[in-house]
Amino acid sequence: MSGVLHELGLDQGEDRVLLIEPPDAVLAEAGRVSPRPAVASSVHTARPARRIVWWPEPDTFEPGTLSRLRWLAVASGAVLWVIADAAAGLDGESVAERLRAAGFATERKPLAAGEAVRAAPR
Repeated sequence: MSGVLHELGLDQGEDRVLLIEPPDAVLAEAGRVSPRPAVASSVHTARPARRIVWWPEPDTFEPGTLSRLRWLAVASGAVLWVIADAAAGLDGESVAERLRAAGFATERKPLAAGEAVRAAPR
């Protein structure tokens, strides 16, 4: 199996993964993962989970959204990944900067297609 979930090591394990605004290719990959990931259409409709992956758009890095993302991570002790998709106009450095400004510690990880930023509330 290959794909973002596999590259991040989220295609295995007992903790369910929450996918926020995932692209279609990731939904196809998620169908092969057990337990099957939960999907949320936005950060504001998401519920806490132990493993969270978010595919943001450039205009979604607003204070309310980042505050909610922080709450989701703290409420569940989540491992949080934010995907920087160049096709969406995002790069890993700008995503990491925005997350740090919102009070997250960050670590960047290159992916086959794009970059992921692991974020943890400070």
